[in-house]
Amino acid sequence: MLSVRVFCYFLLVSFLWVGDASKCPLSFNCGNLGKQIQFPFTSSDRQDCGLLAIHGCGDEDPNYPKFIKHAENWFEVVELGQSNTFTIKDQEVHDLLLSGSCGVLTHSLPFSDPANSVFASYQLENNFTVFECNNTHNLNPIESYSNYSFVNCSKVFYRKSLNNLEGDDDDEASRFLNSYCKRVEVPIAENIEVVDNSFVLLSENITIRVQLSPQCDTCHYVHGGQCQDSKGRFYCAKGMV
Repeated sequence: MLSVRVFCYFLLVSFLWVGDASKCPLSFNCGNLGKQIQFPFTSSDRQDCGLLAIHGCGDEDPNYPKFIKHAENWFEVVELGQSNTFTIKDQEVHDLLLSGSCGVLTHSLPFSDPANSVFASYQLENNFTVFECNNTHNLNPIESYSNYSFVNCSKVFYRKSLNNLEGDDDDEASRFLNSYCKRVEVPIAENIEVVDNSFVLLSENITIRVQLSPQCDTCHYVHGGQCQDSKGRFYCAKGMV
């Protein structure tokens, strides 16, 4: 008799858990970021309803800054775009650009860690490849590249043409620069023209695309469930996927 009661108790708890997960709103209001914010984003008071919690959505002032926490650091959310993209401001990059420091080349960009979770991976959308080269080398690569010398720092080479940011590197130039220089990904400003000063190319605003894992995508969009972490393993609140 006791075993039957225990079974009924756990069955009831499981139904309540699934029922609670299904109560997640389809969208929520987040001030100046919009009124139809949807999964994978969520508000900080319903962190069980999404993968990226935005803090500050409930503030009385709709223009109050909103923040996302990543790797123990806080980043202001500048914009939520289409197709699971969002733009954040990296204050450290801002300060480095303001001071003209070449430390921007060694700064670790947020969400750039190649390690992916069981829920999603992140891809930087406005990154641009530059080559950081030692000033002691007298480098004069292919004409398709410009160079800029930082004060008391490295020389940086980057493509003159920004029409295609990836995949169109000249093979000879790429081999040449990879032999002598360090390849670095930096965030680039929107609607920028080719300039001589590479600092003008850079931006503290970083656009990131959220790519859901197949399990999480199926859980949420097919089964209407919530992606959960059960002791490091993926779990769908409406059943295993």
